[in-house]
Amino acid sequence: MSSQRPQRSGQRLIELLADVLNVPASHVGLRASEGKEFDFVVEVEGNEFLVAQRSSGSLPAIAGAAQSLKSYLDSHSEDLSIPLVLVPYLGAVGREYCREADVNCLDLSGNAEIRALGLRVMVEGRPNRFKRPGPSVSAFAPKSSRVVRRLLLEPKRAFTQRELSASTGLDEGFVSRIVRRLDADLLVERTTDGRLRVADPGLLLDAWREQYKFGRHEVIKGHIPSPSPQALMASVAQAMEQAAPAQYAMTGLCAAWLYTHLASFRSVVLFASHASPERTLRSLGFEPGERGANLWLTIPNDDSPFEGSEDIEGIRCVSPVQAYLDLKEAGERSKEASERLKDHYLSGLHPGD
Repeated sequence: MSSQRPQRSGQRLIELLADVLNVPASHVGLRASEGKEFDFVVEVEGNEFLVAQRSSGSLPAIAGAAQSLKSYLDSHSEDLSIPLVLVPYLGAVGREYCREADVNCLDLSGNAEIRALGLRVMVEGRPNRFKRPGPSVSAFAPKSSRVVRRLLLEPKRAFTQRELSASTGLDEGFVSRIVRRLDADLLVERTTDGRLRVADPGLLLDAWREQYKFGRHEVIKGHIPSPSPQALMASVAQAMEQAAPAQYAMTGLCAAWLYTHLASFRSVVLFASHASPERTLRSLGFEPGERGANLWLTIPNDDSPFEGSEDIEGIRCVSPVQAYLDLKEAGERSKEASERLKDHYLSGLHPGD
């Protein structure tokens, strides 16, 4: 790295903090850190910020910066400095991670969330100034994510790359590229015999969720007369079971309810994959349309969402991993349901087993 780059980063940091804190740039003092936990110490009108900068706004990069700052402050309990993560661009998931980790965040595109004694700053909606044109290697693209799914469905298992290739139907060269990407982001780790396993299941799950888009699937919304969402779910499940060889599984809030019984739902969302799922649902009075929709019939872009499905109370349900992904855009009480479902998934994991 050239000596010019830290200087430019520092100058941009001064400009950004002056902007979001609404103070003159001359009131912002900055010096480089002498330690490894953070990169800059910034003083602004009586407040001191410890700034950990990362070159990527990926969730693993943000998590690493946040953990480094918290580790330092935990070992210096008398230090009242304000921890601040600095990245090129903050996505919604990264911002939420910082909030839950109790660290502040700022990006070089001008977005910020800073909460400290006497400070409440929220800037969002500024576009990503660092978006790269053209395709990039992602471990979470629809095809690539088969590897991530397999790892998360068996998070305590260590795989060889050949086993991952065989279980996902992807060629070994492609799997190798995805594994290198996951390894670079510290999302997987190697055992002593060279096998791969998940380093942090919760972090990998959230990193995938950050890039997951439910809208990539085909969604047909409609209405079926029913006295309650639970009754609707049961009748839809029964109809789909009788339409063998239909493949179906509940997802989203109704799946979260099946797993935890702690999150209510108003709409039934299901994946269905067979010749004519609409015809099956029409036997229940299904009428397509946005108005009054209480059922989302979702045709997946491949069969991966059905992996790890299980029967709960006689109803087929996607895995907790898939349900958690689909809650990202579910609305209603999706935040609470997501937290409950993630806890349910992680509660079955015991590091070292």
